[in-house]
Amino acid sequence: MIPFNSLGFIFSKVAHNIYPEEIKSELSQTLKNKSSLNIVDIGAGTGALSDFVYNIVLDSKFVFIDPAFGMLKYAPDYSFKVVGVAEELPIKDKSVDLVLIGEAVHHFRDVNKSLSEVKRVLKKDGILFIFDFDVSKFKGKMIYFFEKLLGEPGNFFTPSDLSKLLQNNGFETKINKYGYKFTITSKLKL
Repeated sequence: MIPFNSLGFIFSKVAHNIYPEEIKSELSQTLKNKSSLNIVDIGAGTGALSDFVYNIVLDSKFVFIDPAFGMLKYAPDYSFKVVGVAEELPIKDKSVDLVLIGEAVHHFRDVNKSLSEVKRVLKKDGILFIFDFDVSKFKGKMIYFFEKLLGEPGNFFTPSDLSKLLQNNGFETKINKYGYKFTITSKLKL
């Protein structure tokens, strides 16, 4: 297993560089004219993805959920930090406006159960924003290989496969591709 509990300091220095400028632009467009949101960042790590949102959406409340306390201790103070997993979110039903999952889906032990939990906590007009690596691309395959070698679950998906899984779990999806990285912006089907 990757020793995430021991890597928080390093991630706090480099994680922001993983997100391309296009992701920031996409988040800005997705969240345009929104404020005072309840936001949950699943697999938050040191909070790099939430930092972009923090600078876009004013007066919002952030909950960071990650199984590694060693990552959360380097997360920003504007967040409420919870050691936990995606499969058992300690969040009330229909109370969240935005769920962020940055480079974490592939670490989930049970992706379907995690998506069921996201569906449970999202408000009917809530947004799920996922950023991950595309396993069909060379760099994505390399990340998959090394994470499997290190004992990680390795639930990597192509963008279309993850989109189908989300649709099977009751979400409408929009895919954007950025080389070997991709985003999926989802809303619950009405």
